[in-house]
Amino acid sequence: MVRRIAVAALTIAGLFLVARGTQWWLDVRAVRVVVGEYLDALRAGDRARALGCLAPERRAEIEAREKSGTDVADRSLPDPGWTWRVHHVDLAGNAAVAELWIEKDGFKIQPRLHLSRAPGLRWKIAGIEPVEIDPRWEDLRRAQARAADERTALELEHALADRPNVRVKRLAAGARDW
Repeated sequence: MVRRIAVAALTIAGLFLVARGTQWWLDVRAVRVVVGEYLDALRAGDRARALGCLAPERRAEIEAREKSGTDVADRSLPDPGWTWRVHHVDLAGNAAVAELWIEKDGFKIQPRLHLSRAPGLRWKIAGIEPVEIDPRWEDLRRAQARAADERTALELEHALADRPNVRVKRLAAGARDW
């Protein structure tokens, strides 16, 4: 009799743990699906679908900024050259944090998306932590700007080379001679 009760208790505990683990797995999967939908919508330039992945208060905030004219979002076409993957998901009740890896041309950023849900509803993105730009990307951009400046200086030098009484003098970056 005691043995039957012990087996029944262990079976119930095992079923509870399996159900709990299954629910955790389903929640992690649902978070990954929402993050994937959001990033795919951004990549495709589908504004409506991207806004649909956001929490209502976040969506209202973005729409209010757009109406007031304070929205400074880049309106250029999306760049399809980047890839993403969800690195890690932390769950805490009706809140989740998804850590991403977004890569393009060997450069990587690692944003964190905060998600929330009302009981029984779908996960929605409640916020995105600001990310730091890869310092190598900034170095590359500066090098590209310097190369463009150098090309412009050479073009000016060649264009003005045949003009009498015109002398081209190079200055150090940021220096002024006037």
